[in-house]
Amino acid sequence: MSVASFDTLTAARTLEAAGLSGSQAAAVVETVRVAVIEGVATKADVAGLRTEVAPEISGLRAEMKSEFSDVRAEIAELRAETKSEFSDVRAEIADVRAEMKSEFSDVRAEMKSEFSDVRAEIADVRAEMAKLEMRMIRTIYGVAAALLTGQVATVFVLLRLLG
Repeated sequence: MSVASFDTLTAARTLEAAGLSGSQAAAVVETVRVAVIEGVATKADVAGLRTEVAPEISGLRAEMKSEFSDVRAEIAELRAETKSEFSDVRAEIADVRAEMKSEFSDVRAEMKSEFSDVRAEIADVRAEMAKLEMRMIRTIYGVAAALLTGQVATVFVLLRLLG
């Protein structure tokens, strides 16, 4: 098994060259060596840690699978609900369209009937106007004839008929 190596001799010589005494350099090097060796995990440490956390990791995996399964089920349920809602909305739209089409058809039929009635009334008014026109023409000719022949009394009678 490999442990992190630390060249204590080279470190002590470097410290002595920097101005520390031999005993000071040795003390510093020993302190660093202990810290390095104690702070470095060995393969056995890593293997032990793996063994220790393996059940936790396995539990987390199982928990995540269960959660993912639940989320997928919820998504599938939401999709089904959404599909159902869209179907309902489409059916409502189709009903409204059919209702509007029927109402438009009824309005068209009503308008045709009303237009027909108005046209008949217009025809009646035109016929009445034609009768009145003929009556006025006859009266005017009668007044003119009476004036030409000197029948003033007849003119007054004809004018009363107009008025």
